[in-house]
Parts: sequence; C-alpha cells; structure tokens
Amino acid sequence: MVRPYEEQYPASPAAYHPQPQPAGEARLPAADQGEIDDIRASLREFREAVRELTENRSRRRYF
Repeated sequence: MVRPYEEQYPASPAAYHPQPQPAGEARLPAADQGEIDDIRASLREFREAVRELTENRSRRRYF
C-alpha cells in the first residue's frame, strides 16, 4: 500500500511558519517582500498540485 504523500514527504516547517529574522539582518523593502510572498503562495499551490497528482496516480490501476 502506498503511504499518503504527507507521510512520505513532510513539509518544511519554514514553508508554513515564518522564521524570525536575525537581529543583524535588514528588513527587505515592501516590494521585495511582496514578491517573496507571491513566490511562496505559488510554491504552496504547486506543492498541492503535486500532492493531488501523486494521490490520483496512486489510486489508478494499470492492468
């Protein structure tokens, strides 16, 4: 039996829980932060699509 995707490939904690910045690091400009947030959202959508594809393929029978 194939294990669920989440058990095989646990998500990185950094992907869901933003880590505090080190004290010496400067804040990114708002425009850069917005772009980073867009990339993170896109990555979440991609991961979800891959998970769904994996689950759908694991349910198929090829004979």
